[in-house]
Amino acid sequence: MADESHLWPIWRTKGSSTSALDPQVIRDLCVAEEATQESLVADGLCYGCGQGRCLPPYSLVFLSRLTVQDNGFNLTCDELGSAFSDYVNDLEVELQSCADDLKLSYKPRDPLPESCPFGFTPSLVDEKFGSDNSVIRYTSSVFASSNDTEALYGKASDFDRACWSSVVGGAYDTQYENFIGYKLDDSFTNDMILAMAMAGIVAVAILVHTRSPWMTAVGLLQIILSFALSYFVYNLIARLEFFPFLNFIGIFVVFALGADDVFVAVDKWKNARLEHKTASTEDIAAIALPDAAAATFLTTITAAIDFFATAICKVAPLKAFAIFCGLLVTFDYIMCVLLVFPALCIYDRSLIRGIKNCCISCHCCHRLEAQDEDVDGEEKRRSLIRHILMAYYNGLHSVRWGLLLACIAGFIVTCIYASRSTLPTTSDVRLLDPDSSQFEINYQWRLNLMSEVLLKQSGSQGYVIWGVHAADTGHHIDPV
Repeated sequence: MADESHLWPIWRTKGSSTSALDPQVIRDLCVAEEATQESLVADGLCYGCGQGRCLPPYSLVFLSRLTVQDNGFNLTCDELGSAFSDYVNDLEVELQSCADDLKLSYKPRDPLPESCPFGFTPSLVDEKFGSDNSVIRYTSSVFASSNDTEALYGKASDFDRACWSSVVGGAYDTQYENFIGYKLDDSFTNDMILAMAMAGIVAVAILVHTRSPWMTAVGLLQIILSFALSYFVYNLIARLEFFPFLNFIGIFVVFALGADDVFVAVDKWKNARLEHKTASTEDIAAIALPDAAAATFLTTITAAIDFFATAICKVAPLKAFAIFCGLLVTFDYIMCVLLVFPALCIYDRSLIRGIKNCCISCHCCHRLEAQDEDVDGEEKRRSLIRHILMAYYNGLHSVRWGLLLACIAGFIVTCIYASRSTLPTTSDVRLLDPDSSQFEINYQWRLNLMSEVLLKQSGSQGYVIWGVHAADTGHHIDPV
C-alpha cells in the first residue's frame, strides 16, 4: 500500500503528556476512522471486502483490535476503548522494545525486528517513542482508498478530523501530497482572480492620476507585454522549461513597478509642460523624457540587480523566480520607454490642438485645469505627486533623529533574532500556511513519524559504474 497513493491522515494528541495508546484516544480514533470509512464506501472510493465493504484502515486502532482477545474486530469503538485498557501496558512495553530495535538496525528493505508485534509498522509511532519516552504524540492511518486522488481531494472536507475530540486531532492527505498539489491549483485560480482585481485597481489609479484613458490603456499594455516578453526570453531563449508556481508572484511585482514608471513619466511631462507652457511637444519631450528615463532607470536597475543576484541560490524554484522577476523588471522599463514615452507625445499634441476626444483626455478634468490656470495666472502649479512627496519629506525630516534611533534599534533586534535562527530541516519550498490548510499540517506532522525519520537516516541507494567519469550533467534549473 505504501507504493500507491492512499488516503493517509496523520493524527496528533492534543496534550504533550497524552499518548496515542491511551484508551480514550484509541476510542476517538476509531470513531473518526469509521466516519471517514463510511464516506469512502458511500462514494466507492475504497476497495477490499466486496458487497459494499472495504478493508479497515491500517492504524493503531487496527493494531488494538489485533491485540484485544475475543475477536476485537467485532467490538464497537466504545467497547474497544474499554477492552483495550487491559492490554495497553503490555502493548506499550512491546512497542517500546520494537522502536528501540528499529532505531539501532533499521534498513528499508529488511524485515522488522522480531520484537515488533504482528501488524506493526514504523508509521504508527513517532520518532521520540522508545524506552525513554512512552508517549506517542504522532501516529497515522492508511486507508485502502482508490487511486483517484482528485476524487478523494473533492471529499477531503467530509473526512472526520476528530475536531470534536478533546484528546486527538487529524489532518488528511496522501503520502505523496496529492491534495497539496490540487490545493495549489485552486489557489492559483484564486490568485489569478486577485491579479485581475489588482489590474483593475492599478488601471483606476493610473486613470485618476493621468486623467487619460489613453495613458491608462498604454500603461496596462506596457505591463502585459513585459510579462509576455519575459516568458519568451525565459523559455525560448534561456531554455528554462521549469516554471514553478512561485513565478506567478511576479505578476504583482510588475504591476506595481509598471504603474510606478507610468506615474513618474507622466509627472515629469506635466511638470515640464507647466514650466514651458508655450513650448512644442518636441521641446517638452526633449526636456521631460530623458529625466523620466533616468529616474525610472535607477529604480529598474537596482530591482533587476537584486533579483538577478538572487539567482545564485541553488534552490531551483527560488532561482527560477529570481530570473523571471529580473526579466520582468527589465522588460517593464524597456516597454515604458518604447510605449509610454511616445504615448505622452500623442497625448500632449492632442491637447495642444484642442482635440476633444474622451479616449485621450477627460474633458471635464481638462476644463477644470484650464480654469485653474486662468485663476492662478503666472503662479506655477505643482503636480499631485509633488505635493505628496513634499509632505512626505517634511514629515520625515521633522522626525529624522527619532527614525535614526528606531532604525538602529530595529537593526540590533533583527541581528539578535537572526543569530537564533536554525537551519531548515528540508529543502522543500512550502507554499501553504499550516494555520489555514490541513494538507500542510499533514506534511508538518508527517515529518515526526518514525517511518519518515528512519527513511531519511537510512540514506539513499548508490551505484558504481566502471569506466564512467562522475559529473553532474543534468539540468540544474529543472528538478523535474
